Amino acid sequence: IYACGMSNGGFMAYELACELSDRIVAFGSVAGNFMMNAGQECTSAREIPIMHIHGTSDPIVNYYAPTIDSSMTATEAMDWWSIENDLTEQSVEELNDSVNIFTKSSLTSNTKFVHYQVQDGGHRWFNYDWGFHASEELLNFFMQYSMTDFSLSSDKNSFEPKIFTLSQNYPNPFNPITYISYDLPEDSFVSITIYDMLGNVVNNLVNANQSFGYKTVQWNATDNLGQSLSAGVYLYSIETKDFTKAKKMILLK
Repeated sequence: IYACGMSNGGFMAYELACELSDRIVAFGSVAGNFMMNAGQECTSAREIPIMHIHGTSDPIVNYYAPTIDSSMTATEAMDWWSIENDLTEQSVEELNDSVNIFTKSSLTSNTKFVHYQVQDGGHRWFNYDWGFHASEELLNFFMQYSMTDFSLSSDKNSFEPKIFTLSQNYPNPFNPITYISYDLPEDSFVSITIYDMLGNVVNNLVNANQSFGYKTVQWNATDNLGQSLSAGVYLYSIETKDFTKAKKMILLK
């Protein structure tokens, strides 16, 4: 099973990549961005192949920031999923004067994030007028993958975190959305708290029991009352039964 869509359907394809990657093999978005809700976890026990096709002059779903509801731009989504999938290799192909194809890949697997950047392209399902057809490219991309390519059960332990980890937020500096990733090698009560530089608590971002795995949470630079915070340096910390760690991040305005 594969999932793709345009505009809102593209947003939905990304949502499915977060929530149903155990059932859907690969994902495609045309003119739809990747957006995580506050407090949403986007984790998977496997790598996620994604294709994103987007015009730089899209008047509905912006290609460049600012985007709808502070969703990630196409290139920000590519960077985010490259970190999640450990895609360390990058190539760029100039298909024609209007289309550049960015590919992030891995040295150890066939998983890719492929981004078709269509210069001056609008909010549309692209056809051969642009030198390629979105339907054909998505189908060819999907046919590279089957669920049997990914270990979900027999090798599950190889995908489980071995130690507690708190990663540097991404992006950093940020305005106003950033993502904090952390690894739980076991089920645990987790507290993630945002502080100002005076040590005052500004947001209790996570305060709940969570199952083991790779976790990511979004923060939109607001306090516990939902009010926007001023620019500056903030601290974020994680506390579990067996692990405590803090890092700095920079909010720009």
